[in-house]
Amino acid sequence: MSDIKEKNNLVIVTYDFTKEADCAMNHASYISKYSGAEVALVHIINSDSVSKFKATAATVESVVKQKLQDIAKKNTGETGVNTFSIIRRGSIFSTIAEISEETKAKLVVLGTHGVRGMQHVLGAFALKVVTSSPAPVLIVQAKDNTPSGYNPIVLPIDESFETKQKVNQAILFAKENKATVHIFSKYEKDEYLRIKVNGNANFVKNELLAEGIGVIESQEADGSKSFSKEVIRYASSISAGLIIITTKKEKEISDIFVADEDVKIVNNDLQIAVMCVNAKNYNILGSAISFGGFS
Repeated sequence: MSDIKEKNNLVIVTYDFTKEADCAMNHASYISKYSGAEVALVHIINSDSVSKFKATAATVESVVKQKLQDIAKKNTGETGVNTFSIIRRGSIFSTIAEISEETKAKLVVLGTHGVRGMQHVLGAFALKVVTSSPAPVLIVQAKDNTPSGYNPIVLPIDESFETKQKVNQAILFAKENKATVHIFSKYEKDEYLRIKVNGNANFVKNELLAEGIGVIESQEADGSKSFSKEVIRYASSISAGLIIITTKKEKEISDIFVADEDVKIVNNDLQIAVMCVNAKNYNILGSAISFGGFS
């Protein structure tokens, strides 16, 4: 039997008592203020929890519960956003997805430690949470949200069909943040691929313009060796508040040590927040996906 109920408008924060988790809570609270959503701080109890709190397997749940409730209560008082806690035993990769499904949460906010030595693994593993989640996942590092919010937004566009599926989340966040969306297209020498990229960019631009959203178009330079690096460089040049990407495939364990394009963007040194839309969960043929108070 589930210990939680379905919510109409909920933002989940994966909370592991780190500064990155506090940053995730900051972003979730900001989003919830203008969407009318509630925030759920979710801690998955495992061996790390026992070690962190110097508790036994039998007592760790009560220790975590009290600490998490205190943090949730403090956040409610400071932000005015109703914040509560959810505690489960399990694996972050599967249990976060289960909770998201049970609550019908509209967004998961995940704090990652980025790329610092072997912590590269943490950033890569963050994408395994993304591909298992039925809800979009906002990945942040240790940089709190700014007064300008998620403005401007960078939307990388490549030749894939799935790249267009980012447009719904771009519309929702752009409207609520009064943001301009920068379409940054991948350069392709091959004419067939170039036509596909241009077609995708035009589709996205028209969808955004139809919603009254300001659009600026730019393109990767000819001769660039890494599209992800160019995306980050461009995002830096315009002081972007958000990058939105589409995660197109399941991440296997072997991918962790590979220079994956998604991992590079998620772990960007500028600590720009990255929204990950899991392609297999969305249908671009309908209207924009409702995001609770965001629609």
